[in-house]
Amino acid sequence: MLSEREKQWLWLGGMGAFCLLYLWLVLFPLMGYHRKMRGRIERSWSKIHRLESVLGDYAKASGKIRELIRRAMAADQKVPAREQLKALVRQVVGEQSSDSSMRFESVWEGEGFVMKRCFLQLKATPGQIFQLIRRIDHHYLPMRVVRWDLKRKTGGTYSLKMEIDLLEAVGKP
Repeated sequence: MLSEREKQWLWLGGMGAFCLLYLWLVLFPLMGYHRKMRGRIERSWSKIHRLESVLGDYAKASGKIRELIRRAMAADQKVPAREQLKALVRQVVGEQSSDSSMRFESVWEGEGFVMKRCFLQLKATPGQIFQLIRRIDHHYLPMRVVRWDLKRKTGGTYSLKMEIDLLEAVGKP
């Protein structure tokens, strides 16, 4: 049989082997699993924060669009937006507006309103063009200048191609 001292060494060796086996089979995989799950949770939170910021941006933009739609429907326009735009071009550009051409396309139809795009081409001075853009963007709320292209012509005049989005109410809801 074994002596007391050998039994003690055997028992300590068995406990050491059990501790190593426990570390190898239980504790290290558990720590790896914990690290992996913590990484997943951090990625999920970062995605949630990114999604919240995108949703916040969307809410800001949709609030502005809702305000434009509300104003277009509540305006009870006596004169359609098409005629307002023609009168505005005549007022800013003057007699030269006879050279202008306007083409309207329906882009989207909603409940009680229509979004149209106007393609405007005219010849004017830079001052008149910038005044027209400023008046459309700041004073006529259901209208926005989307894109414009300016090319120099002879005699201090410029050729302008402009796209304008506008909302028109088509009936009371």
